[in-house]
This record gives sequence, C-alpha cells and structure tokens, in this order.
Amino acid sequence: MENGFVRLNFKFLNERNIFYLPIPLQNPDEPDEIIGFDPNFGTMTSNNMKFLSVPTPKGDNFEKDLEDGMNPVIKALGGEFNYEFEGGWGVKNVFRFTDIDEEFNAIFSVNNPILAYQHAQNQIDRANAQYPDLGATGFEYRDARTGEVLANTESEADALNGNGLAVTVGWWNVALPMSNFANDLQLSKSFGQHNLTAGFYHTDWKVRSLWYWQDVLADVRGGEEDDEPARVMDLVLTDEEGNTVAYVTRNGISQIGSFYNNYSLDARTNAGYLNDEFTLTDRLTVDGGIRYEVGEITGHVENRQNFDLSPEDEEMPNLADDNVTYGDRSYVTYQYDYDEFAWSIGANFKINEQTAVFGRVSDGFRTPDDQQFFDGGARARAEQNPDDVIEQVFQYEGGVKYSHPNLAVFLSLFGINFQNIPFSDEVIDPQTGNLQTEFRFADSKTIGAEAEANVKFGDFRVGFNGTYQMPEFDNYSFVSQNETEMLEGEDVSGDPVREGGQIVGYRYSFDGLEVRRIPKFFFDIRPSYTYDVFTFYGGYRFFGERFVDDANNVELPAWGAVSAGVSARLGNFTLAVNGHNLTNTIGLTEGNPRVGQVVGVEQDIYMARPILGRSFRGSLTYNF
Repeated sequence: MENGFVRLNFKFLNERNIFYLPIPLQNPDEPDEIIGFDPNFGTMTSNNMKFLSVPTPKGDNFEKDLEDGMNPVIKALGGEFNYEFEGGWGVKNVFRFTDIDEEFNAIFSVNNPILAYQHAQNQIDRANAQYPDLGATGFEYRDARTGEVLANTESEADALNGNGLAVTVGWWNVALPMSNFANDLQLSKSFGQHNLTAGFYHTDWKVRSLWYWQDVLADVRGGEEDDEPARVMDLVLTDEEGNTVAYVTRNGISQIGSFYNNYSLDARTNAGYLNDEFTLTDRLTVDGGIRYEVGEITGHVENRQNFDLSPEDEEMPNLADDNVTYGDRSYVTYQYDYDEFAWSIGANFKINEQTAVFGRVSDGFRTPDDQQFFDGGARARAEQNPDDVIEQVFQYEGGVKYSHPNLAVFLSLFGINFQNIPFSDEVIDPQTGNLQTEFRFADSKTIGAEAEANVKFGDFRVGFNGTYQMPEFDNYSFVSQNETEMLEGEDVSGDPVREGGQIVGYRYSFDGLEVRRIPKFFFDIRPSYTYDVFTFYGGYRFFGERFVDDANNVELPAWGAVSAGVSARLGNFTLAVNGHNLTNTIGLTEGNPRVGQVVGVEQDIYMARPILGRSFRGSLTYNF
C-alpha cells in the first residue's frame, strides 16, 4: 500500500520450565552449604514429589504432576495499520488479542529447616493437645515412597542425611487462565515546530484463578544430577510400647489444603491522551504529554472455610487432613471504578555535537492488579478509601549525555516517589499453621544516581553501568498486639494503642527504613577484546547488601559474580561459548518470603534463593 501498510501477526507459545526457589543454607553473614545440600546446584524440587493426589471437600481427588512446572500456553493475534495522508497527517491503529492458559506447579519454601528430632517433639505436643487421650511419646520417620524407616530415636534423627534436618515445603498449584484485548488508535500531525499525537486506548482483560496448595515434609538434601534428591517423609507418632497412635502426614503431605483461593476479575479501561514534541530551536527540544483514564473492575471471590476430611472409619487420627482450607461455594462480589490523570514533560538541550543535557518530570499511576481484590482487607480498604487503591508514581530525573567514537557517557540523577504500594505476601498463620495472604500498603521515596559508560581503546572495549540509590519507606505504620516482636529493628518504636484505658496493641512505624530486597548499590562491568575473527569478553556483576524484611532486621550480604566467553565470526555464522558465575558465588536474591517478610529474625539455618551455580552455554547464529 502506497503511503502506508497493514500487518498481521500471530504468536504461539507452549513453554514448560522449572521454578527455582529458596533453598536451605546456613550462616547468614557468609552464606554456606549445609552438609548434604549443594547451594549452587541443589533444589528442593525433587522427583520424589513428582505426583500429587490429595482429597478435596467436594469428595474428589486433586491430582497434579510437578513435571508440568511453569506452563503458560499463549496465543496472541495482533495487527497494525499505518497510513500517511497529505499535509502531514497520519493515522495508526495497533491491536492485540491474547489468550493465556497458564498453570504453575512448583515447590515453594514455607518454614525454615528445623532439627528433625525437634520437629517430631513439636508434633507430639501438638497431637497430644489436640487429642488429650492419645498418649503419644515417640516417633518414626519413614520414606513416604518406599516405607523405609529413616529414624525413630533422637540419635538417628540427628544423623538424618548427615545434617539432622527436616523442612516443610509447599507444593503449590495455581491455574491462571486469562485473556486480554487491547487497541491503540493514534492520529498524528506535524506542523511547524510541533509533532502532535492524539490517541485513544481501550483494553479489556479477564482473569479466572484457582489456587490449591499443600505442605510437604522432606529431608534436606540435593545437588547435581547424580545426587539423590530430597526425600518426602512420613511422620508417625507412637506410644510408650511403640504402637502407632497417630499420623502427622499422609503420603508425605503434612497439611492438605494449606491455602486456597478462587476468584475472578473482569476489567476494562478507556484512556485518551495527547503528546507534543516541540522543537524550539535546533538545540532545544521539549516534549510533553497528558493522559486521562477511566476504568471499571468487577469480580468475585469464593469464601474460604476449614474442613475436617478425616474418614468416618478412621482408626487413628491423621493431623494432615484435620484442618483443610477450601472454598465453601459462597461468593463475595466486588466492583471498583476509577479515573486518573497523568502527565509528563521533558527537555533535551544540545550543547554541541557530542554533549547534551536533559531532564524529565512525570506524574503517573499504576492500576491495581487482581491480587488486590481477593484479600478481604484490601477490598475493604478499596471501599472505604477508593483513592488509596491506585498506586501513584511521581518521577524526576536530569543528566548529561556525551558521545564520541571512543567514549560514550550517560550520567543522571533521579528520584521516584510511590504512594499506596501494595505489599502482598503469603505468610504462615501462627494460630493455624496454614498460609494466609497478608496485605499492607505503604509509600516510598527514592533518590539516586545512575552512570553508564562505554570506552574504546583500539580493539579493547569496556562497558559499565551502575546505580546508587536510597529507597526508603514513608507513611508505613500498623498496629500489632505483640510488644516485643519489633524490637530487633533499632529504628523501630512501638507506641501503645489504648481503648477504654486498656492497651490493645502497639503502633509501629517503618518510616525511613530501607525498602526490602532493593540494594543501594549495584553495577556491572563488561570488558572485551577483538582479535581477527575472535572476540573475548568477560563480566562482573555486583549487588550490595539488601534487607529481607520491612523492619530491616535481616540483611542479605553483598555479592559479585564473574562471567566470561568467546565468540568467532565465520562468514555469516557466529559461534559463541559463554560461562556464567564461574566462581560459584552464593549470591542471594531473596530470603524466605513465607517467614519474616515484615519483621524478620536472623537464624543460622534458613531458606534463601541464590543465583544459579556455574553454567556454560553455546550458540550458533546465522546472519542473512
């Protein structure tokens, strides 16, 4: 088509991957391996956990295969129409319809590892409290797959797998079918010093989600492919004569239905926007834009209930099925409407052919996602304070750019203020032992500096980029009934909250503390050297300390990782071999999200997620 084009595209993806999550480690200051578990190649995802079959209150069995892993099946149909009219007018329309049938099956961290003997004693106390006439005094760990007795004395439990540890992990399944249609229509006009664009954006999306999670009891072991993976264990309780009096697990499952969620979301958004790129002089360009958006979100959430799935003819109790969380087939509906305005303005001034300075300020927002509505507390907050649901984002930056054949430098100062950040965590309920969703909202303020540079000395090049920032909480306070749980945080204070003269809780503030999981300083440097058809290159990534929890009690140490590689251009072919994390650094990216996300307590044995160990990858590319 003269002066324009029409394009259609279709994409299909059926991907299946493993999800690597926190693993057992020791020594939080200098992370180290636990005997029997390799921190670089070990995972709690085990072939012994491959098949899942558990009952539901509906009377059927819930069956899944861990081998399905993270399995998104995505079909996307898109198109683009672009046409240039006379007089500088142009019209452009882009659309996309996406259908996603996603399911993930993964082994998540739940509790931190505990001595197997201590875990058995805890379960004996729990069972005797729940069944006063039980008379449990002893225990027996068995391999849930073979029935082999692994330990039934304190000394045998302490010797279990060389480390004496047991751990509860989560077998999590989430079905997440969703669909989305989006259309963006633009009309543009160039005249004088202006390049003006007006547009209208529309999108509809739907989410239907079902979560059903189980807890699994396992030993602590894992490593490279030839090592035996973690074993699923059954725990049996015995009386003084050694007779079995209760089961703590069922086929290795220590808690059937540790968490359940069933919800839907239907949302639609319409937005109009206007942008202008204004060339004031041959050196100064200013661009600005405004956007007005209205949206509606509706859906339903199934209410949860705890069920006792013990069979009527049960000869002895099994703690795994006494407190199953599941839906009760009643639903809460919700509706949320919003309208928001956003704007941005920026400028670029060209000092000379090599140097320019720039600046930008923007005030925007982020619409809420589905997880903000399946939690009752978050829904109540939306009803009481609708304006607090939208996350507000105010950003500003300014800097200088320099470009030369042998040197390119980008330096900037920036700031970001967030309001109403939703923090959503699945944490352990200390009363029931089951998981629950915990929602909190807070503000944050960040100022920082960013640098990027590329230097060339003949055939030798060096690239660098780094960021230093100070992300801090603001307007983050809440009431807790526990007076002492926050005291490890030096900057955290608890003020009594009184009702009728009685203390009903303590208000804590995290204002000024660092936002969790975000390092103040990180950088990477990438040298390379080209000789004939070969290019030799390396890299070093560094991440500074960061905190696991909001109270800044538990710190993940700084780490750096080394990579290297070589490539060769052979005509139209490029052959490359790359090595990553060559020194097998145990670089931690997160702690255990199920334990101590708000207020953490440092433990010598803990769960955390490291980067992958040493790995190599080869590739062959053909250019045409």
